[in-house]
Amino acid sequence: AAAAYARHDFSSSLAFDEVEGSVATYSSDGKLFAIASAHKVEVYDATCEPYALRGSIVKNGASALYFSPSSTYLAVYQKQTSSGATKDEKNLTIWNVSDLSMAHEVFQRQFLKAEWPYFQFSDDDAVCIRCVTNEIQIIRPAQGFDKLTRLRVPSVAVAKISPGTTPRLACFVPEIKGAPGSVRIYEIVEHTQEGVVENPQPVARKSFFRVSEVDLMWSPIGNAVLILGSSEVDATNKSYYGETALHYLKADGSFEGQVPLSKEGPVHDAQWSPLG
Repeated sequence: AAAAYARHDFSSSLAFDEVEGSVATYSSDGKLFAIASAHKVEVYDATCEPYALRGSIVKNGASALYFSPSSTYLAVYQKQTSSGATKDEKNLTIWNVSDLSMAHEVFQRQFLKAEWPYFQFSDDDAVCIRCVTNEIQIIRPAQGFDKLTRLRVPSVAVAKISPGTTPRLACFVPEIKGAPGSVRIYEIVEHTQEGVVENPQPVARKSFFRVSEVDLMWSPIGNAVLILGSSEVDATNKSYYGETALHYLKADGSFEGQVPLSKEGPVHDAQWSPLG
């Protein structure tokens, strides 16, 4: 193996000597590559050497790119600046990878790297979700991106779709007026009708105080979620850096609890094993 490593030519197969890119990404299977320059986004076939240009999208100042899991769609975000999207231009666009035609476009005023991509797709690209003010939108792209199931979840801060053959969504609602914060899991298959769902019933729920932010980490098969919660202030005064806790919640609601740790102290990160 070491000899093969030494013989391998690690020089770029892209031949991008004349291309300046601000951001780039691969599809999840490594077969496609997208790169954004000042005035366009180019999509390449990465299965051959050198990479073959499949097409380009004219977009100024793209600063974030994302391929959906099955490479059906490409999301492109542009900052609304003098070198990016104009004030009246919808700056978050979804493109069909097959022919690079536009599938959908919306305004996205705020961009947070931790929340990207704003359209999250299921493994087969059949469903996607989008978290907006006080609601989570469920979209089935084959029926059109404008046909929405809108789950009303007041004050929802973040949502994340699960991997797996039966995708679910988990969301976080922070503490409000003395009520505890909570992470809730909803079954996407239960919500197929277009329109507003005023009081969606979660199949699983975990409530807690003293948590202002969470990182939701689905297991690789989507049967449970880890919740890394944090707050800026440690109510016990044991830590200057605030308080953290790691919780486990099964997707069907059959079990929830705090993950026991070998010693006291902050939790900086957590990861699932590949098999979940």
